[in-house]
Amino acid sequence: MIEKYRYNEDGSIDIRRRITTKVGPFQTFYEIGEAYFPCMSADGDSFFTIALSTGLLGGHKFYTGNYLQGILYALTFGLLGFGYILDLVMILTGGYSYMSNSITRDGATKVKTFSQPLENKKKALISTLVAAVGCIVVVKFMYWPLVVAVSELLSNIELSLY
Repeated sequence: MIEKYRYNEDGSIDIRRRITTKVGPFQTFYEIGEAYFPCMSADGDSFFTIALSTGLLGGHKFYTGNYLQGILYALTFGLLGFGYILDLVMILTGGYSYMSNSITRDGATKVKTFSQPLENKKKALISTLVAAVGCIVVVKFMYWPLVVAVSELLSNIELSLY
């Protein structure tokens, strides 16, 4: 039986994932094979906690080095909460990945890196559901009225110029 995770001698963890490629004018995905990819250095539970607590402001994006995505998350409150919830679900299922800058044995500088597996998935699932409800409340009652107020203010300024 092939293991989903591989523990290396230095204590790091690799995850087994499919490799696909896009081919043709319609960008059809074809599976090439499977390989092991490195997991991030922080354990999955602490990364999930970072994403859960600071995800609306892009804290987990800054933590992984995706600064432009982090700024986008901070300005839009986690893409109006949809990107935040999607990231939490991806971390929960073990599919959250990002490109990291590191030098590997074969000399690669950009490496696809996955988050480590979670220890307590039931607790993480409940936290994700609570975060989803909280995210809906924040967007509905805090962010959306702010957007409406700013748009009304800008339309009043525009009318007063004429």
